[in-house]
Amino acid sequence: MNFNNEFEQHEDKLTSGLVLVVCFLLPFFALYWMVPFIGKYVIGNDYIKYWIENQMFLRFSLSNGTFPLYAPGFNGGWTSSALTLGQLYHPISWLSAITPGYWDGFALQINTFFRLVELGGTCAVLFLFLRKLRLSIPLAFILSFITVFNLRMLDMFRYGASLENYTAMLLLFTALGWFYLSPNNRLLLFCISICSWLLIVGGHPQIALIGLFSTVVVCIVFPFYASCLFPDEHPLHFRLVFRFWGWSAFSVMLGILLASAYILPFYFEYLKESFRGAKGEFIWACNYQDALGGIIFNFLNPFFSDVHTAFGGSSLILLAALFPLAGLFYLPRAWPIFVIWVGSVVVLIFSIGTNSLYYYFWRYIPFAQTCRIPGRLCAVLPFAFMLILVWMLRQKPVRLAWQRGLSVDPIAMVAFVALVLFFFQKVFYPPTSAVTGRFVPLTLNNKSIPSVAVSFLYHSGLVCLASVIIYRMSNKFKNLAIVGILASVFVASIIVLRYGTWIESGNFRTKTYAQMLSAQEQRLSYRADTGDKSRVLTSEHLKHTFLEPTMARICRRYETVNSQEDAYQRLEKLREIDLAYIEGWHGDKSNSSDSDPNIDSVKLKYSSFNNCIFDIVCAQPAFFVFSYPYSSRWQAKIDGKVTPVYRCN
Repeated sequence: MNFNNEFEQHEDKLTSGLVLVVCFLLPFFALYWMVPFIGKYVIGNDYIKYWIENQMFLRFSLSNGTFPLYAPGFNGGWTSSALTLGQLYHPISWLSAITPGYWDGFALQINTFFRLVELGGTCAVLFLFLRKLRLSIPLAFILSFITVFNLRMLDMFRYGASLENYTAMLLLFTALGWFYLSPNNRLLLFCISICSWLLIVGGHPQIALIGLFSTVVVCIVFPFYASCLFPDEHPLHFRLVFRFWGWSAFSVMLGILLASAYILPFYFEYLKESFRGAKGEFIWACNYQDALGGIIFNFLNPFFSDVHTAFGGSSLILLAALFPLAGLFYLPRAWPIFVIWVGSVVVLIFSIGTNSLYYYFWRYIPFAQTCRIPGRLCAVLPFAFMLILVWMLRQKPVRLAWQRGLSVDPIAMVAFVALVLFFFQKVFYPPTSAVTGRFVPLTLNNKSIPSVAVSFLYHSGLVCLASVIIYRMSNKFKNLAIVGILASVFVASIIVLRYGTWIESGNFRTKTYAQMLSAQEQRLSYRADTGDKSRVLTSEHLKHTFLEPTMARICRRYETVNSQEDAYQRLEKLREIDLAYIEGWHGDKSNSSDSDPNIDSVKLKYSSFNNCIFDIVCAQPAFFVFSYPYSSRWQAKIDGKVTPVYRCN
């Protein structure tokens, strides 16, 4: 008997090891169409624009010997804190930059490869966590797959940097749950800190904010969830719960402290000074929202859901949506699952955007007013659905007290209801007016999604739910049912991911190092206005701005002014190339000289964004005028000695 147990344990370990290998390879099959150098396509829209430009701009600065602090030309002059999508502090940025080919036009392909590996690693960790929750190997694999590979992940991928926030959030939730189940494993505290750090420096602050708020919820709820899942092994002892909360809070705060090099400049140099730091309009915050019909169809046909909110991918999540039909049979001990389910419903209501509930969230939750696209809150749903499905699939049939000898399986009943809804989903297809999302997959693909793909998506959903019923009701065909669930989930997910967002040709090439160097030699600029410029710069300076003729110049003539308004009034009356209006100067007044002004010269010797070195010849005392927008953070040196900087013109 002992021999058999040891053999079964060895067999389980071997099988789990093989599954882990499959998890790492999964992204290269599930997203076959965008595998670098092999796939024909790449995600379009933001993926081939913002984050990769930000990243290469910052990496180019580093490669030229300067830590990037300033982005010349970017939105009228801005600190590099605004280029957060460039992931200056995230490992993926550093790994990509040192990989051969990065500066030869393949930066996007290299980043994509690392992101596919990242998805595989996340899937593997979730699989191990689900095994820790005593789920069978096939079911653990299936649930880890649908938790990682869904339309919410695909939209996070589309934004580039936000995928790192999404995977870090899943890993952080997992580390917290694992730590509660294994409180003596101190390595997990280190993992919580690292995951917290990765969540924050991922590059998309809004997703990081969602993740941090959700971390608090997971921390609070998970002890009660574990007591519901393992009532005998993990009963509620509040001394242990408070200990878990305390150590978790400490570890998360340590991760936040590690990320302070990113957080502090972003908050003080960017958020406090940009339009996003102001109290924006509620309608702006609700940009790209989906309608109720589109959100509901995540559970039936994700092709009807707006990509900015979509989280669908498998009909299995319909079971989680219908959980109350089964949960009522297991009361009162199932109340933590009801809490998770109600929380998921609240998130869905928030994701609609323009409603009273979301308005109060936007109005009173810290930093919520700096965010837009309420559908991004759905990033927490895959993990919530995973927890609900774990509980549902682990439950045994219920013996009815009022009917002696009769047992029913509420989970099979829920699966049957889900099957009926899915079968008749066309009856519930909303009219066009009910699906107000402008960017649903059907629209993005110009209604060119192959009919065979739509048919396979529909029938694979039916097979999946039917297989769940068989799995719950028949021991004889249990293995066959598992195969049915696995195959149908994989087919549905591949179809949804393939047609779920914008795509572009896979031959897209980024700029080479030589091209970037040549561009910077000609013009120190990055990108025009994208809505993130400084409030001060916009409200004051741009009203009176004029084109500076040179990057830097010598002004022998200068006049002192008392304020910006005084300077603007004088500039409107007189502007000359050798005249500057200096604010805050209390030194000697400008005087004429007989020295030849042609002797004066300014030559740029070195420039790396926020570090410029000039060779200046000046025949008399004068002001050196630098055309970059003024900031109190600039420091000037003459022959190595610090000299004051004044605002002029």
